[in-house]
Amino acid sequence: MAGKAAGGKAGGGRGQNVEKMKISELKDYLKSFKIPQNGEKEDLVIRVKLHLASREMKVDGKDPFEMKPAELRKACAQRGLNPMGERDELLKLLVENEGGSSGGAGEEQDSEGVSLAKRVLELGEDHCGILSLLGEDITSQSSPAAMRKQYLLISQKIHPDKLPSFAQATKAFQLLVCAYDALTQPDMTKAEEEEEEEEEEEACTAVAPAFSTLPVTASDGDCTCSKQFEYNPDLYHDKIVCGNKGCSKKFGFMLYNVSETRMKQLREELKAAQEKRLKKQETLDRRHARAKEKGISVSVGEDEELKEQIKSFEHGLLNECPKCGWKLKKRDGEEEAKEHLKECNDDKKIMAYQRRKRVQKETELAKASRRGQQEEVVNLRTWEFLGAENENLWMLSLEQLRKQCKSYKIDDEGEKDQLIARLVRHRNSLDASRLLTDAGGEGDAKKQKSRIPTHQTLPSNLESLSVSQLRSVAASHGIEVKGTSKADIIRAIEKERFRDEPQLRLTMTAENEEDEVLPSKRRRAAKKSTLDDDDSDDGGKRSRSKKSKKKKALDDDDDDDDEFVPDDE
Repeated sequence: MAGKAAGGKAGGGRGQNVEKMKISELKDYLKSFKIPQNGEKEDLVIRVKLHLASREMKVDGKDPFEMKPAELRKACAQRGLNPMGERDELLKLLVENEGGSSGGAGEEQDSEGVSLAKRVLELGEDHCGILSLLGEDITSQSSPAAMRKQYLLISQKIHPDKLPSFAQATKAFQLLVCAYDALTQPDMTKAEEEEEEEEEEEACTAVAPAFSTLPVTASDGDCTCSKQFEYNPDLYHDKIVCGNKGCSKKFGFMLYNVSETRMKQLREELKAAQEKRLKKQETLDRRHARAKEKGISVSVGEDEELKEQIKSFEHGLLNECPKCGWKLKKRDGEEEAKEHLKECNDDKKIMAYQRRKRVQKETELAKASRRGQQEEVVNLRTWEFLGAENENLWMLSLEQLRKQCKSYKIDDEGEKDQLIARLVRHRNSLDASRLLTDAGGEGDAKKQKSRIPTHQTLPSNLESLSVSQLRSVAASHGIEVKGTSKADIIRAIEKERFRDEPQLRLTMTAENEEDEVLPSKRRRAAKKSTLDDDDSDDGGKRSRSKKSKKKKALDDDDDDDDEFVPDDE
């Protein structure tokens, strides 16, 4: 009965007496229609007014008060309304959009704010005019306090939270903020405008990329045109013709003598740069291999790429429209991007921009291909500059290793470490055949002794390399690796590197104990056999004194094994 009485009271005046109702009456009315009763009295009043205004209203065939928040947001988005906000805000937007009216002073305040926001949009870049909308004359010479006061008064009226039903409230508020910043901080605003102009100039000007200064290309030369050009180290001692347009002068290169210290430093720099390139390339190769295993296409089509770019542009991740090339300003957001996409229907402009994008993409692919060729030559020239030794074969790429195998007429199929192992064996056999024969005159070549790995031939950090890279390093040094893990390969390389140096063992493992016990047993057995031979020389007659001397000698040998003698004593 209480619910019906409250409903009749509220409905009889069509919301005119809702403000005068008590909280209990408001809650009874909402409870009778199964509407939430939480919140302050102002929230309850708004809820009751909205319900009264939407009695005969249907949104997508449903009562808006029976719709879930997700359904309300979807309905708002379909009607071009802001889908962000609480349930009451979404209901208010839908009710007002469908022709209902919640009445009251709130609407008058909203209409005043909407008219003020529209006036701000009309003024646009007139900063002084925007801050003078409430009657106070604001100029660039006004005090900051006066500017701030007018800014706060206007922002209270046109803030997007105050005008949820006005679609361009955010843009109007952004113009207000720009006007206030431009008048209170003119130097900063000018600097931002200059930065935007510089970015536009950079985007409109095509600039040739700077080439690498490593031994395959040059960023400057001896030609009088002073333009960038590419050259190969094979041309160092020749006169060449400049390849730039409008320049056909012949010129050569200056040759400078450097000290051995600088040459050593240069070798270290080149080796470090080579390691960095190899790690980067292997990372890309592994990424492509994983994508291929998962069935993911590394390169997507133009249509799919355009769809992804449009999504990124809608969410503010791109500043340039992927369809026509229109650019967002610094203070523009998602609403401006979506609004532009709705109006982006100029076919001629879209086709021209897509044509420019295709040309730019082809140019970038050509540059990437040329950079790849340059890096291949850099790798080969670096290896040759470091002496073209077997120990540095791990620096070469797979394609270069295959070319080396073809030049030696050996099998060029297999993984990188397999190719390196074949090249090392073949090059060692060629070097051994060139050596002088031994003193016996049998004509057999002497067996070449394998070199010990050093810091000059090994990478700077073995732990940072992958398993395949470590296998290549081991194969370059002729090291046979039995294990398959990263630790096994590193242990094999370090064991070969420090084979002639005693290692300081801080802990005694089972493997170390075995290494210590076996030599001791061998020495004891050898000494025992020597003493037995001495006894056999005496005709097999061994006295008790000789037995005691033999036991004492063996005990002394055990004591010697237990002693530790430092290296510096």
